[in-house]
Amino acid sequence: MLQMSVSGGRLRVPVARGFPTTLYTIEGRVAGIVKMNKHREVYLERLGDMRHVFGPPLVMEAGFAFDVETISDARDLGAEWVIVVTRNGRKRWIARLDAFAEHGQPFRVEGYNAQLCLALRHWKVRELTRHLVGAS
Repeated sequence: MLQMSVSGGRLRVPVARGFPTTLYTIEGRVAGIVKMNKHREVYLERLGDMRHVFGPPLVMEAGFAFDVETISDARDLGAEWVIVVTRNGRKRWIARLDAFAEHGQPFRVEGYNAQLCLALRHWKVRELTRHLVGAS
C-alpha cells in the first residue's frame, strides 16, 4: 500500500521503488513528475508551455515557471535537472535545477503559490522528430 504525505504544500504519491514520484498541488493538479533515467540521473519532468511574466521592469523574459514548492520538493528527491516537454510533444526544454535558484525570476499570480520563472536563455532545447509508420 502506498503512503501519501504532504510536504511543502504538495501531496506526494511515490511508487514502490521511489521513482517516478508525482508531485501534486493541494488542489489535485499534477505539478510535475520526478523520474530517474537509465544513467541514474534524477530529473523533474512536466508538460508545459512558455509563459510571459509581467512585473518590474514591466515585462520579464519569456520562460518556464514552476512554483517554489515544486522546485524544493524535486531538489529534496534528488533531482538535478528539469525537463519541460511541450504539449505538442515536439520539443524538450532542459535546464539544471540549480538555475532556478541562480537565475529564476520570482512572481505571483493571484490564486497560485509563489512562482519562479526561468528565462528561455537558460534552457537547452531539443527538437523531437517522430517517424510515422506507413508515411511516404
